[in-house]
Amino acid sequence: MLIAIDSATCNIADTAYTTVKVGNNIVNADFSFFKLDSCNSLRYQFTNLTTAVLPNFTNQSFLWDFGDGSPKVRSGFAPVNHTYPSTGTYIVTLIIDDTTFCNAPDTAIKTLRISPNVKAIFTTPDRGCVPYTASFTNISQGGTDWVWDFGDGTFSTDFEPTHTYTATGTYNVRLVAIDTSTCNKRDKSAYFAISVFTIPTANFTWTPNPPVENTITRFINQSIGANRYVWDFGDGSGSTEVNPSHLYNATGVYRATLYALMWLIVLTVLHWMYPSSFCRCWMCPMPLPRAGLDRMR
Repeated sequence: MLIAIDSATCNIADTAYTTVKVGNNIVNADFSFFKLDSCNSLRYQFTNLTTAVLPNFTNQSFLWDFGDGSPKVRSGFAPVNHTYPSTGTYIVTLIIDDTTFCNAPDTAIKTLRISPNVKAIFTTPDRGCVPYTASFTNISQGGTDWVWDFGDGTFSTDFEPTHTYTATGTYNVRLVAIDTSTCNKRDKSAYFAISVFTIPTANFTWTPNPPVENTITRFINQSIGANRYVWDFGDGSGSTEVNPSHLYNATGVYRATLYALMWLIVLTVLHWMYPSSFCRCWMCPMPLPRAGLDRMR
């Protein structure tokens, strides 16, 4: 009961009532499913596994949504059969729609994958830098159980696992999809190779050091773990050579940048270049105070 009072209003006070029902008859929705007829069948039986402290279910306690756009079916505790229009993946929902139970409505949701033959299929990026956490997307046809072999001696039975590779190398990943209701029972044809590389470290020096006017500057690449390089000499020109040479055509201060790449990872090192006869007394390498990850655009 709530009483609201305001002496400035005409009615001064008003009362609102509500009924709160408290009980311990907790219900937990659950169900299983089973393919009927042959392994090519589209007809399934859904068995209600719901439990309650006091299981006083009626023939109207449950509401089934089979996930194929068909009308919801209200039923009792008995098994329910349903025929699907085609193969595919369906989200099946069981709702306990009965106020006899104190936590109603309670819901159980499961994924049903229908296929005459189970086919293991997954996707994941094929490369990364150590430590690399791979995420796997399972797009198998059919399937109720899964066995993942990550190629490094570890396994998982999750539907869509993640896995961290802590060492460089190439790993052959296999997914085994299992579905005893299909004609072939299991499939282990899904293989995929993941390459894990060392994180590149960009670094370089140059000669002559200090730079000399009207003299070619030769850049010495000291990067580690990269297989491709992009140079920006700071004067509008650049190079993709490993150890390029460059002639600066005017006295000035130039920022030379090296991008060291290993596939998708780019690390950048910056150095100030001073090819000027007027400041030779301080023509030493002067790295910028920041050096870190950049991404090529």
